[in-house]
Amino acid sequence: MPAVSAAPTDDLSLEKSISLVLYAPFGNDSVLSDYPDRQTQRVEDHPLVENMIAVSKLGVNVCALIDRARDDTWLITVPANGEVQFSSQMKCDMTSPRSLRGLLEIADRAFPNSSIVLSMEGHGAGYFPEIDATKLNVPSLTDLSGTPIEWVISPTQLVPRRADNGLPVLPMGEPMLPMGEPMLPASHLPISTWGIGWALSEYVARRKSRASNIAVINFNNCFNMSIELLHTVSSYATFAVGYPNYNFFTAGSAYPGAIESFLTSNSRSASALAHSLAKRNQAVLAAQPAPHPTVGCAIKLSRLPAIASALDAFCSALIDALPSKREAIVAAIAKAQQFDTRGDFQLDVPDELTDLGSLANAIRAAAISPPATLAATDLSSALKGIFVYGERANPWVAPETEWSLNDSSLSMNIFLPDPTLSGQWDWRSPYYMQTIPGQCVAQPEVIEFLQHTQWIPFLRKLHEAVPFSGLKIPRVLDHPVARDYPRRATK
Repeated sequence: MPAVSAAPTDDLSLEKSISLVLYAPFGNDSVLSDYPDRQTQRVEDHPLVENMIAVSKLGVNVCALIDRARDDTWLITVPANGEVQFSSQMKCDMTSPRSLRGLLEIADRAFPNSSIVLSMEGHGAGYFPEIDATKLNVPSLTDLSGTPIEWVISPTQLVPRRADNGLPVLPMGEPMLPMGEPMLPASHLPISTWGIGWALSEYVARRKSRASNIAVINFNNCFNMSIELLHTVSSYATFAVGYPNYNFFTAGSAYPGAIESFLTSNSRSASALAHSLAKRNQAVLAAQPAPHPTVGCAIKLSRLPAIASALDAFCSALIDALPSKREAIVAAIAKAQQFDTRGDFQLDVPDELTDLGSLANAIRAAAISPPATLAATDLSSALKGIFVYGERANPWVAPETEWSLNDSSLSMNIFLPDPTLSGQWDWRSPYYMQTIPGQCVAQPEVIEFLQHTQWIPFLRKLHEAVPFSGLKIPRVLDHPVARDYPRRATK
């Protein structure tokens, strides 16, 4: 994939026809497949399809690839004000970027000269590595330069140890494994971060003379308002909208109202549509009897190079402040807004998704050093205006805790493994810290963000002299669903 370059700086006008393209990989999740009543249904009875039809009646083309548990993968097209068409694709591999690229090409052929609005449904995880599972075999996982190792597996962690003396394989302060690790989440696997970028780059390249960029990418799932993901797709779309923490599943019930509001507004820009999608998501969740607090964000993707540059300066200043200011930096990380990676719905460390705007403000308040304060101020400024809405409430999934997501400095998450320096790393960490493509036998591709920013050098410096204790058991968190969702499509 080519290096990231800036997307067009001007907002995109959507005066011509619009095509809403939905990628819905529900095949490993029976709750999302049979939402909302958990009863076996035909795909045409799924509320996502009902909401697609409602969108088409507003004069918008719709095309979707929906994979469900115990069912085929369905290609569904609905021309603007037209009849819905169902076509079984047998069973697609929805974790393959080729499936996403293929859907975009099908939509482009079905509705040529139409502005694409791509919505990613189902599960999100923030950064997700590109893994060649065929390389996770016994020799690659148990042989380290001729030294045999064994994996000690407990209910909470994985520990690679040398078979001869039982010492940890990972050296102090170097959270890297040359072979990956032997377990992957059993279900809910999303497309990798690199894979989404590859799919979009291939699609854009094949459009040739026609308008190349996607108007809006709507990450309508959890945790995917992620700097790693946004940076990776920034050359291929004009705007993105997403949710850095959980987003409750509502089967596309926000789409009819969001698009109707957009079509009847004075602005027909990609920015207006992105903000309409986020705000309607807020309205749909707010209408539920039980609290569903979320934080929604939208960004013009041409801003990503400037944000990455500000992050580089921020990381360089923190690296210069280490190791003497390590305790102050760790304390600042703990004060920043965290998003859930443990699945306990508590948004605090040792969760390993940190809000970048909140982190910048915490470092600035900590007065780590004059250069760090200045760099944090610049990073905070670079992230302004991304926040669309946020709420403070006790979510119905964990009524005993409060989510304070109403700080307007919230912007996007970044993967910050082992924030408390406990020595226990998220299962993604070995892949995240490997910045050379192919360096890890199981990871054939590495995203540009990890290779060309100072974030990884900062993480390595932060964790110097921290003894490694193990990797957390792999998992992708369940997608919380909206309670009392109205059965029919609504505006």
